[in-house]
Amino acid sequence: MMRGQPNSKILEAGLILVVAISVAAVGPAFSTHTSALMREHTMQLLIAAFAIGLCMFERARMIGEQKTEITENITVDKTTTQAAPRYHV
Repeated sequence: MMRGQPNSKILEAGLILVVAISVAAVGPAFSTHTSALMREHTMQLLIAAFAIGLCMFERARMIGEQKTEITENITVDKTTTQAAPRYHV
């Protein structure tokens, strides 16, 4: 882990715990048909689930960027890097 970089694994683990606790809290309300209690926990559950989705998207994007990283030791043929001749009219 680099200094100054957020660790998304810790954030994602915390958010998963929030979702699990929220689901556990809504369980009794669902079984007793208490809609007020379900409404109270639904918003927290949706926000945490959305944040988990964003964390997973960010992690997948970072992994994709690491795979496509350009190395400096690539040998390039100089004839392929020359531009085509330009014709001015």
